[in-house]
Amino acid sequence: MPLYMYQAAYTAESLAAQLKKPENRVEAVGRSICEAVGGKLVGGWYCFGDYDLAIVADVPNNEAMAAIALARADDRSRGRSGHEEGRGGHQGLQARPLGNSRGVMPAWWQTPSIKGTCFSP
Repeated sequence: MPLYMYQAAYTAESLAAQLKKPENRVEAVGRSICEAVGGKLVGGWYCFGDYDLAIVADVPNNEAMAAIALARADDRSRGRSGHEEGRGGHQGLQARPLGNSRGVMPAWWQTPSIKGTCFSP
């Protein structure tokens, strides 16, 4: 199955709620949402910068990853604060497919502007 990276920033309300009751929600919620679409959680991390969390998900396809992102966005649009029932209270969501060298390098070799410059098969 393809790998995807999902990143999100917590809303102020969600951060406040989590400070009152600290627990590792990244892995628990990440695991449940990946399993809900027939995939598995590779790992989940808190991070610094524009995003507060990142997960790597091994899910069946683009549609499955889109379903995860849309479900999180739907939680926000319904005015859910994000901290009840394990909801993340995310903003600034992004999901990206991850490629390994077996999938990416052949594309580079087929690109005329790159072929023969610094990468060769």
